[in-house]
Parts: sequence; C-alpha cells; structure tokens
Amino acid sequence: MLLPLVAELKRRRVFRALVFYGVVAFAVLQVIEPVMHGLRLPDWTLSFVVVGLAVGFPVVLVLAWVFDRCADAAGATDTAIGRVPSEGALPTAGLDLAPGALDELLRVDTEAWRAELPSIETHYDRFGERLPQALRDELEALAKRLADR
Repeated sequence: MLLPLVAELKRRRVFRALVFYGVVAFAVLQVIEPVMHGLRLPDWTLSFVVVGLAVGFPVVLVLAWVFDRCADAAGATDTAIGRVPSEGALPTAGLDLAPGALDELLRVDTEAWRAELPSIETHYDRFGERLPQALRDELEALAKRLADR
C-alpha cells in the first residue's frame, strides 16, 4: 500500500524538497545554538525552534506536492468548464476502481451545465450592481464555451 505512494512522491520530486528542508533545518539548528547562547536567550528558545522546524516538515511536504501539481507537471484536458486531469495524470495505483469509473467521474456533462446557466443568472441578479463585472463576464464566457460544444 505504501509502495505506490512512495513511487508517486519520487515522481513528483517531493523527496527532493524534503531533503533540501532537512539540510536547511540542520543548518538552522547548527547556527541557532551558539547564537542563542551568545545572546543569552532562554533555553526554551532552542526547543521552540525545533518544534517550529518539526511543524514545518509536513507543510513542506504538502506544498511540494501542490506546487508540482500547479506547475502543469500533471497533464490536463481542456473542457467547457475548465481543465480536468487527463488520462494517466491521477495516480490510481492501489485503488479499487471499476473500469471506466474515473472517466465517468471526470466527464463534463455540457447539457447539464447549459441547463444550470439560467439558475446561475437568477442567482447573480439577486446581487444587482454589487456583483463584480468579472463574474458576469466569466458566466458569459462559460455560456459561449458551452454553446460551442
């Protein structure tokens, strides 16, 4: 169960970020101790730094994953409503998915979206002049994209 996760972390270069974080954390600890004593800071300062570095570890893990995904390292397919993961872009190793289940989850039903447009417009009308023009422009662009498909 962990082997596909480890392989995915290697593929997404998350381990590289974690090694870099470990080196930086080690350097911080090497510098903070003599500085702490030289400035006569209380002993709990070192504990505070260690806890801060420990809390930062999972944050770096998540951010490395997110940045890799946002950098278009994962393939995506353009649809009328935006981009969806392309075939093979999502790691499904170890998941018990029925054949075609992922395709159905990622399928964009343009007819359902067209049917939803009037209710979105009605909702927007409730805000009147207070609704940002950018939202109305985006809804208009969505309607055009849906009409083209």
